Amino acid sequence: MKKTIITTTIFIIVTILIIIFKNEITHIKKKYNQIKAGDQAINFTLGFTESKTITLNDFLGKINLILVFLNESPESFKTEQMLYKFNNDFLSKRKDILLFFLKKTGDFIIIEEKTNYFNLKYRTFFSKVPEVYNFSSLPSLIFIDRYGIIKILYNGYSPTLIKDLQNNLVFIK
Repeated sequence: MKKTIITTTIFIIVTILIIIFKNEITHIKKKYNQIKAGDQAINFTLGFTESKTITLNDFLGKINLILVFLNESPESFKTEQMLYKFNNDFLSKRKDILLFFLKKTGDFIIIEEKTNYFNLKYRTFFSKVPEVYNFSSLPSLIFIDRYGIIKILYNGYSPTLIKDLQNNLVFIK
């Protein structure tokens, strides 16, 4: 009887330790899997044309990208509205920057180019976007320069987003 109690207790303790250790490893992986300004952007599919798949890397050396990750929250809606106006007022004059909205709805993500140079629109599983872009704080915005380096990273809603973008984009060529 005592042996069974001791064995069961040891089994329970070991199981709990394994669960705690596994959760801690997952937390550490997520923490170090975050991107930051200065990092190289990770490639993924942005859409399709009639003849080919368009990826983030297809724009390297050619054009700058703004990726805006959204969901169905009020903060995402406000960010989306601000960026529509920014696109019309500012980006329409800059042919060197493409704006993409990546809107998460359930398990899917709709990737849509808003500058309408290529008219890309693509629906895929959220898991098809590299894990480093799966932010816990939406909306999020990433500015990637033509060399594939992340220059600006915003997590969450900010009423100063447009002003900050304009101030930073003045120096981007």
